[in-house]
Amino acid sequence: MDERSFFYNLGKLVYQLDGVYGAYGKNCNLGSPNLLWILYALNDGERHSQKLICAEWDIPRSTANTIIKDLESKHYITLSQIKGERRELLVSLTESGKKYADGILSDLYRREKEIYSEIEAPEEFIDTLQNLAAKMQRIAAKGDKIMNKKILVAYFSASGTTAKVARDLASAAGAELYEIKPAIPYTRADLDWTDKRSRSSLEMSDKSSRPALADRNAPVSGYDTILLGFPVWWYTAPTIVNSFLESYDFSGKKIVLFATSGGSGFGHTREDLSKSVGNDTTIIEGKIMNGAYSAAELESLIGKLLG
Repeated sequence: MDERSFFYNLGKLVYQLDGVYGAYGKNCNLGSPNLLWILYALNDGERHSQKLICAEWDIPRSTANTIIKDLESKHYITLSQIKGERRELLVSLTESGKKYADGILSDLYRREKEIYSEIEAPEEFIDTLQNLAAKMQRIAAKGDKIMNKKILVAYFSASGTTAKVARDLASAAGAELYEIKPAIPYTRADLDWTDKRSRSSLEMSDKSSRPALADRNAPVSGYDTILLGFPVWWYTAPTIVNSFLESYDFSGKKIVLFATSGGSGFGHTREDLSKSVGNDTTIIEGKIMNGAYSAAELESLIGKLLG
């Protein structure tokens, strides 16, 4: 079983299990399925804060407020102030509330007891599920951190190799994609690095070369972080990348570099590109990205790049 099949089947089982509890609550004529879980949480004899109930049972705060106010109006619960907390209250069942909860939950407890007796190593089973949930929550939090950043993936691609990497990164990061295009497209002859008279050779040998851009429509102003990609030419970025950087205001922004290469690293790319932006722009060497990357690898890489 691969990871896709594992989580597909896990998702179905979780949905089915939730459906069993939902059907039980419906048969008990509970107006809200969340009422069952709130009673379930409170019926352990302990006092719980409303905040904790919402967090542990994934119940929206507004929904919990409505249910708790209704239970309080029926004298099924009491609310008490938490010392040092102005807005947070402890919730506990009253004697009549305990009878009410027992009346609803007793048959459910009986069913659970019957199933429990058939589970081998129940503590290990719970530990496994808790570890899985914790790992998924960490990954989700990391993903949320990435998604909350305003990211633009801008790239120049001569042959299409860097374009594919850029598209994959943008997809994984949920970022907008912008292609840096030359006003005059490069031909195969232009890209012949073995010909000292080819267009790319002449541009790269002239540090002041700034190839014209096809447009200046990159939505740079709306983003805090730019993932900037290109193929490495002569141990640095193509000079059209300098043209791009000098065409916009990157003040206070963070630029993370990624590149494709036939064998070299970034070389003196960062130093060369830093001359095209102001001192208040941060440029970071990211990663040379040759080969294929899975979606999980890309998400992990983005997390590291954006740190």
